[in-house]
Amino acid sequence: MSTSSNSFAYVETQRLLLRAPIHRDSDAVFAIHGDPETNRFNPHGPATRESAQDILSAWCRHWKELGFGYWSVALKSRPADVIGFGGVGTKNIEGVASLNLYFRLSPSVWGQGLAVELGGVAMEMAFSYLPYSSVNGVARLSNTPSRKTLERLGLALVRVLEDPEGLEASAWYRRERPQTTAPNAASQETPPN
Repeated sequence: MSTSSNSFAYVETQRLLLRAPIHRDSDAVFAIHGDPETNRFNPHGPATRESAQDILSAWCRHWKELGFGYWSVALKSRPADVIGFGGVGTKNIEGVASLNLYFRLSPSVWGQGLAVELGGVAMEMAFSYLPYSSVNGVARLSNTPSRKTLERLGLALVRVLEDPEGLEASAWYRRERPQTTAPNAASQETPPN
């Protein structure tokens, strides 16, 4: 892994290029979030072009306000082609601001271990540079592939969260900061306890 100025803005892994999203990623956001296959477990269904733009705008705001967030993901072998999105960002889980691990990749790259590679570097960065004590992940109970990925990354099931809208419940996973890792993020705001 290499970073530029200890920043989340650009990170390389063995096979991936991870960078902060930009507004011209809107077609890629729509292609991936609007794909019925990537939304198999999403009870709200695929994104529209408008809702995909809203997703991207929220991600860009998160980066501007907090200096980290979900990355646009490309393969090193094809750096101009965005194949997905993921990383860590803040999310309210049961009313508490939490660090959430997220990944959504194009079906064309599924089954290659890229979500694990992405998630691993995201957690390493989070525990090295952010003041959060844990990383969380949430997946619908029926979303076995995502749940297995979270488990491969060392997140343990906390409990099942009932959906307030009466939709399918979600599994809430968490991984605590390793005891030997101290954050190097004095400039980051401390999250609420």
